[in-house]
Amino acid sequence: TDASVVTGRGGEAIDDLAWMRKCAAIRDALRRARPVLGDQLQLLATVGGADLTAMTGFLLQCAVRKLPVILDGVVSAACALVGQRVAFRAPDWWLAGNSSGEPGQAKALDRMALEPLLDHGVTVGEGTGALLALPLVQAAAALAAELPEAPEKPDEPESGSESGSGDHQSAD
Repeated sequence: TDASVVTGRGGEAIDDLAWMRKCAAIRDALRRARPVLGDQLQLLATVGGADLTAMTGFLLQCAVRKLPVILDGVVSAACALVGQRVAFRAPDWWLAGNSSGEPGQAKALDRMALEPLLDHGVTVGEGTGALLALPLVQAAAALAAELPEAPEKPDEPESGSESGSGDHQSAD
């Protein structure tokens, strides 16, 4: 995707000149990343930093441990996208807390088939979207724990049962 399509203006709206510089930096990173797209560790080393590498590792380890994570913002979505390329099923353990309004976050979440739980226009960052979504996730977990288990439905009726399924011939 072209940098201008995925580059937003951030929580504190930036002017056009700053946005163009931001697009240029992202375009440069995309150009440097192109040769290493198949190697996720090399990709992080080329265009990321220790912080993004650590976050990607934490996300992957949470998926291994089956520990749910609430993602918040474009940076965590980008790390999650790299994590998905390492372990395809890892996003099964991730939730998108809040829509940040950043086009890059929307594109990454769409690629992972994650839908933000909230969209209140909160663009402050600093994990506030995830914190706002946490009570919703906790309430859903508490509700799920209180619901009675549904009885299992058999895939096929058992043969020889007296269910009156019409499979038996009458003795007339």
